[in-house]
Amino acid sequence: MTAETITSTAYLNGVKKIVDYGYALDATVSTPNSTYTVSALLALIETAQNGRVGNAATTFGKASLGLLAPSDIFLSSDTLAVGADGSSTAVTVGTLSATSSSSTLTFALVTGTGSTNNSSFAISGTTLTYTGSAASAGSLAIRVRVTDSASQTYEEAITITVS
Repeated sequence: MTAETITSTAYLNGVKKIVDYGYALDATVSTPNSTYTVSALLALIETAQNGRVGNAATTFGKASLGLLAPSDIFLSSDTLAVGADGSSTAVTVGTLSATSSSSTLTFALVTGTGSTNNSSFAISGTTLTYTGSAASAGSLAIRVRVTDSASQTYEEAITITVS
């Protein structure tokens, strides 16, 4: 883990704590705007609660804050009408979102298990569109990757039902 300085206000279980330097080992810390995983912040906060922050904080050294990696992908609608034709004008399927502590997410179609029909779809921002010719009843398989602002990724196969 790369060492970086922490000087901020953290909220642990909804309680405001002042954090000046320290490691946070296997801790999840939520601030009003983000959730971070960090490597003895809990130990530092415990030390702070015992009134030994002064020199103890420098003993802990420095820690690196990192965003929690994306862990799930959602599609607002996973159905497409029979006969939908996106070959000349793309047909919107739905909006993509993901479970992540990052406010900046990028979605992309990727190869891998479940990517059979990727060539019939496109993603623009968070919008998934169908770009293939007239859709026949059945299912279409795509594989989507979400990348957060820390370049952490998660991939998931999604099935689009044509009915």
